Amino acid sequence: MKKITLLLALCGVCGLLHSQEAGTFTIDARVKNLDKGDTLYLMSMDEKREIDTIICRKKNRISFSKKIDVMLPAVLFSIPTGGSIQEVKEYQTLTLCMGDYTISIKGEKSDLGGATISGGIYDTHSDYFDTLRKYDNERAPISRRLDSLLAQKNVPEELKKEHSALILKTNDSIRAVKRKKTEVFARYISTHTDDPFSAYVLYYENFKNEKELYNTLSDDVKNSTLGRAIKEDIDVDDSFNKGKEGLRVGIPFTDFTLLSHTGDTIKLSSYKGRYVLLDFWGSWCGPCIKEIPHIKEIWKRYGSRKDFMIIGMALETNENDWKEAINKHQLEWPQVNMNSEKDRKKAVNVIHGIYMYPSLILLDTEGNVIAIQLGGGEQNSVIDRKLEEVLK
Repeated sequence: MKKITLLLALCGVCGLLHSQEAGTFTIDARVKNLDKGDTLYLMSMDEKREIDTIICRKKNRISFSKKIDVMLPAVLFSIPTGGSIQEVKEYQTLTLCMGDYTISIKGEKSDLGGATISGGIYDTHSDYFDTLRKYDNERAPISRRLDSLLAQKNVPEELKKEHSALILKTNDSIRAVKRKKTEVFARYISTHTDDPFSAYVLYYENFKNEKELYNTLSDDVKNSTLGRAIKEDIDVDDSFNKGKEGLRVGIPFTDFTLLSHTGDTIKLSSYKGRYVLLDFWGSWCGPCIKEIPHIKEIWKRYGSRKDFMIIGMALETNENDWKEAINKHQLEWPQVNMNSEKDRKKAVNVIHGIYMYPSLILLDTEGNVIAIQLGGGEQNSVIDRKLEEVLK
């Protein structure tokens, strides 16, 4: 349930853990095999995913400065000649924390993920970053091996079973490294309960037992900006789990007021007297896109009726992608973005624990749930049968 928007709060501790003020982030890097005119890219890991272009002005050297409003994480990477950003693998990027300080980087263009970093937070908490690097280095060759296996297209029939087993085994090896890293950092938090940096580790490493570890932190750390952000995250998780457990036929669906993609206000209760089909989807969701023809068929069949309406319930962090998808697929029924609700605990997907996309929920004329369909494809008959029953 973690949201990228919380990274703004998260990275406030990435500086010297005392200041969250704006400042200037500077990189001084020595990168082997980097020629004059070569380009590196720095992508911030917030909602905007801004990409800065860094051009090498002197062989094997780059210098870069950027004014930042808040401290936040980023990744530094290069794109192979003729390639695209989609082809860049995680182990080929160098994760950075941008703050009001200067960092030094030493590495090689073809292996930025293996570069070393010093300065700022990397000096004050080198134990954490050294351990992080250790496990990243352990995982990198396994990830490369997995990529190589997945790239093999024409596997002989007699070797397909063995090939699939090897892919599963390699995936298990990657998960094992992640588990080891998580265990080590859990111990780090439990032995540094007074250090605000433990809140950074707790959030950024995404522990399953987040609440348990949070409760070990000192009151001062809990009351820090990041501590409060983690508490909000925990509260959202609790609300989500409660909503998921309570989602069933017969309950009244919570009223909502959200903005449509055209800027109009959509209020669920204004459709009282109609059967309302809520379509939970996202432009990022492949299975959701595959289900669009089915939703369009429902709209074609019932959309002209005065006692029926569809509302698209999108979960989007990128408004442009959402609007482009609506236009591309010619979705004619009202569309809202659940992420436009600023209070995360009040978001529709949280209140009702919507965990699968696509999902369809049909409401009766009083706004009560009368049918639930989690997933698409062969599950479609659930909604289709109910629609035929109530709208025959």
